[in-house]
Amino acid sequence: MGQPEPKKELDILGLVDWLDGKQNNRKDPLIREPITELFRGERKGFVIAPLISFFIIWFGVYEYAVHLTSNRAFTFDSFLVVLTALLSAIAVEIAGLTFIQPYIRENETNVRYRRALNLRKKDSEKSNGEERIRDFTEEEKPLVKALIIIMGNNKEFTLRQLYDADRNQVIFSRDRLLERLCSREELK
Repeated sequence: MGQPEPKKELDILGLVDWLDGKQNNRKDPLIREPITELFRGERKGFVIAPLISFFIIWFGVYEYAVHLTSNRAFTFDSFLVVLTALLSAIAVEIAGLTFIQPYIRENETNVRYRRALNLRKKDSEKSNGEERIRDFTEEEKPLVKALIIIMGNNKEFTLRQLYDADRNQVIFSRDRLLERLCSREELK
């Protein structure tokens, strides 16, 4: 009852091997550095807006300090005002980034998922319709996304190493992968 069908295991194993192969490609890996993933996808505004607001506050503080210096009114008290404003801006930015961190992780996953779909489509076009490499089916797409989430969380191990360590197919079963995809705990 708890044993997955062998065919479904092979499908997941094939996806695991394909994703690992794409990650090992040095020219165009599937998972890139997180900083490059931040400025791609639909949610890039969540990152750009706090950065712009920080630079606006920093520029205002800088202009205030320059104005005080040019009027020769730059005292220790004005220095404390400038420092307090700048530290407050940094604190607000850090708080804002921790608030939007789940959206940033979701954006990274979506960017990597779309990259995987595009790479698979290119591979299927290169194989000229051979059965060996085909585009993902609608049933495989959620599993690919769940495997990408696992890849993003475990950078020191390959998916194949994790798959081989999961002897009872607890983590890599179809149901557990779909559960991982649907749970909100991955966004924490």
